Amino acid sequence: MQVNSYIEDLIQDAVRRQEELAGDPDRIRAALPERAARKVRVDRTWRLAAVGAAACVAAAVAVPTVVLRDSEGGSGPAASPTASSTASPAPRAGTFPLRFRPTWLPPGLPERSRSIPLTTGPDAKASTVQTWSTGPVSGPNLSLTAYRSLEDSEAPLPPNVVEAPGGSTSPRLRDVDINGKAGRYDGDSVVWRVDSETRLLLTASGLGLSEDDLLRVARSVRPDDTRLHVPLRVDRLPAGVAPQFATVDGESPTSWEASIFAERTWAAYVSVRVGTVDHGAAGEAVTIGGRAAHLAELDGDTSTQGGYRTDWRLTVDLGDGRRLTVYGGSGLESSAPALTREDMIGIGEQVEVDPNPDLGWLGG
Repeated sequence: MQVNSYIEDLIQDAVRRQEELAGDPDRIRAALPERAARKVRVDRTWRLAAVGAAACVAAAVAVPTVVLRDSEGGSGPAASPTASSTASPAPRAGTFPLRFRPTWLPPGLPERSRSIPLTTGPDAKASTVQTWSTGPVSGPNLSLTAYRSLEDSEAPLPPNVVEAPGGSTSPRLRDVDINGKAGRYDGDSVVWRVDSETRLLLTASGLGLSEDDLLRVARSVRPDDTRLHVPLRVDRLPAGVAPQFATVDGESPTSWEASIFAERTWAAYVSVRVGTVDHGAAGEAVTIGGRAAHLAELDGDTSTQGGYRTDWRLTVDLGDGRRLTVYGGSGLESSAPALTREDMIGIGEQVEVDPNPDLGWLGG
């Protein structure tokens, strides 16, 4: 596998997570770290991650999701951060470990987003992402990504210089020490290994953090037992559509959205979302879990989810300012929708929502 494909896979995963936060492609592009895009353009040869194709999961998949009937008993017991390959009962939402956390941050950066993997298998993109920002998470932000990497050694540092004022050049990518561990710094990010299977990537996108501050944040990162409570679950997905990641993001406990993204790579996708965000309520009147809902058949929508054509949107008003939205779509080259009307209604009827989500960390 080309080294550059590792970088592209990591970027692709990050883009899909950003698209779960905002459908506007301009906001998505603004949120993508400039550093990552620059690395692809100049074809740097050092590896940021050892990631591969998402694991194949059986047709019936039990994953944390949203419900049309409120789940009972709160968040329930802790669950494994991977998807089950069998269709088993899933009465409660799950909690998932974040594993690491900085103990120092520059002032004015509240936490806005947490994302955890739902893939499984030795080659899965198993990364957790936490994001802090001065405003909406799609704007300038600081993110910490913990990802699986089994590489035993780093590739040699390639020649890498930037042009300074006056036409002179200065090194940009260089080795740094992070608490006794070898790391690499490139101006707006630092990556280092913390154990035999895990690397951490800290990226400051658009914040203008100094080198001292970015390295101070990196050196403050410690193991942490904080867990993300995902306040939704979906018991079954269409054949071949496998869960990829779950995200909770927002401005505060009163302005938030939780989502689960699943796909049959480049052929079909499902995005299940619950929260205070209003995605619209047009379309055919249907009933989901005894609640009034609307199912809209969309025509050629390519902005909602990058790399896919969105064919359907199911919306349900859950009351108390909460809404359920399910998007479904096909690959851009598909001649017909990958999901049917019955698929969309079936997904909606399987969704569970925790009525008491743990959102106290948002905006704090």
